[in-house]
Amino acid sequence: MEYGLELSLSFGDRNSAEIARNAILPELGAKHEHRSSTAITTNKNILRLKIRAEDRAALKASFNTYAKLIFLSRELTKEE
Repeated sequence: MEYGLELSLSFGDRNSAEIARNAILPELGAKHEHRSSTAITTNKNILRLKIRAEDRAALKASFNTYAKLIFLSRELTKEE
């Protein structure tokens, strides 16, 4: 059985969406146990993630990693 998750996240502007995408990209290139795969796209201010995994644990681990990176990128680009 395959597990999946698709997210569409709206950012305040295109630049913020690209910053979040760039925060995730190095993780996509990292070597993993090939238990999950992720596709990422941006369209204007929308960031889309599509995660597929062999099991729930792999899906959860992937989601948690990307969520932390997205949260961090949003915190770093917040306007005061």
